[in-house]
Amino acid sequence: MKFISCFIFLFSLFQLTLAQSVLIEANDKKAELEQNRQEHLAGLLSARAESQEGDFGETGKISPGKAILFSAILPGSGEAYAGSWKKAILFFAAEVTGFAVNVTYNRKGDDKQDELEDYADMYWSAQKYWTSIYYRAEDKLGWEITGFNPDPDNPESWLSETQIDEHMDLLREMETEYSHSLPSRKTQQYYEMIGKYVGQFGYGWDDAGFDDDLYGYDSDKITDDNITYVKMRKKSEEFYDTATKASQFIILNHLISAVDAGFTARIKNKKVAVVLEGDVQLVRNDVMEFVGVGVHF
Repeated sequence: MKFISCFIFLFSLFQLTLAQSVLIEANDKKAELEQNRQEHLAGLLSARAESQEGDFGETGKISPGKAILFSAILPGSGEAYAGSWKKAILFFAAEVTGFAVNVTYNRKGDDKQDELEDYADMYWSAQKYWTSIYYRAEDKLGWEITGFNPDPDNPESWLSETQIDEHMDLLREMETEYSHSLPSRKTQQYYEMIGKYVGQFGYGWDDAGFDDDLYGYDSDKITDDNITYVKMRKKSEEFYDTATKASQFIILNHLISAVDAGFTARIKNKKVAVVLEGDVQLVRNDVMEFVGVGVHF
């Protein structure tokens, strides 16, 4: 009886030891599986992070200040810096066009100015002008030259250069009867006045008579030479006006390009990117994958 009791005790102890061994082995296996799961999860999360870094990582932002400065200096360069190449080409082309027009029409104006100055030197005479001043003021001021009877078509009958130099102060006094004074040098104002103020300087033109009634731009009160000169001067001014407008366009192009470059840079920085995203998370000790749409600003 004792033997049987001892056998049952030993057998129960053996069963308990065996069960404990199996339980320990099962726990070790479970721990190993959990470790493998955690390592797998870590790998998936790491791969996702690397993928996100490649797709959505922080990129170099565009500086609106730099874009504005670039385009203020050279239109289109700020747009190029912001990656907007079509607008960059457009603003740069406008800049080139503006400079081309400005240079071209300034040159045309200069050429026409040289042409009208040559024309004035050929057909307008300061000697004849001063003779006309004296001729029309002689009775009022009482300055008389014996036998002075100038013929507008005969330069030899006009006041001589010597007489003009000797009596310039008196001629200037006579000139005060009019609104302007002839510059002593052939300046830009000189060439402007001899064509513009017909009633005073029109008598210096080659086809003007001392007794003609010259005034304004009426066809019957201005000589043909004066009309031709006025037209030449008007054409020269038109060329210069076009060149000036081109300069204004260039300035405006700088301003518009600078403002546009700033907005373009800001828009690029705020551009919306819509992408399909993947995510991996551990839920109740299980690896779960999630898919969704991400919006990045």
